[in-house]
Amino acid sequence: MMLLSTLSGAAASYDFTNIPAGYTHLLLIGSLREDHAETDNYLLLTCNGDATSGHYCGNYLDSYYSTPNPGTQITGTGLRVGDIPGANAPAGSFAPLELQIANYASSAINKGLLART
Repeated sequence: MMLLSTLSGAAASYDFTNIPAGYTHLLLIGSLREDHAETDNYLLLTCNGDATSGHYCGNYLDSYYSTPNPGTQITGTGLRVGDIPGANAPAGSFAPLELQIANYASSAINKGLLART
């Protein structure tokens, strides 16, 4: 099943609501740019409104017009899932996003995800 949702302006956050039950995995695809006066910034993901420090951990490798930047996030109020261009980036620059969340509907396991930007 495919759902289409378009954000037509700037927003500090976006909530996906009313995802149909009965599916095991979730795939999000998008094209992103932020409006802060900087070249780039990272995208922070939270699930189910949970911004509790320590509930998110992971590894990342990002690069935006620079040397690759590997890192480990041990605690945080969200999960760093990519680097996106900001208002000071070249005009027309957007970051493609593909985010796969396996077993997103399960409450019995910790979630794993794969993000590419």
